Amino acid sequence: MRKMVWLLFVLVVGVLGCESKTTSPEEGKQTAAATVDEAKDTSANKEEAKEKPSDSNKVEVAKEGSKFDPPVAIDTLPDGAFYCNMGKSHYARMEKGDNKCPLCGMALEHKGSAVKEDHGDHEGHEH
Repeated sequence: MRKMVWLLFVLVVGVLGCESKTTSPEEGKQTAAATVDEAKDTSANKEEAKEKPSDSNKVEVAKEGSKFDPPVAIDTLPDGAFYCNMGKSHYARMEKGDNKCPLCGMALEHKGSAVKEDHGDHEGHEH
């Protein structure tokens, strides 16, 4: 029982003993405005990063396969990679192989496929 009372006392003193800073309404408005501006800058930077992945963010994928833990964004994979698409990729390789993810069994997708589409038997004109 004494330990419980002591623990409660320590918690109360810790909460009440924290120094609280009082600000005027004007200072509060300035702080809030600065916080909103910082949030806008941060979200704009995130959007820019999503649109333009830099080459330094690219990951390397081994010919025989690479596991990613934590999973990586699809746009960080090199063109030509076969990858497991679960929103992000936890596995990718540069060769098609059996076209199945060895970790979860899902079909692999091909990034930046340079394979020409098959338009059937119609020759004599260009696309």
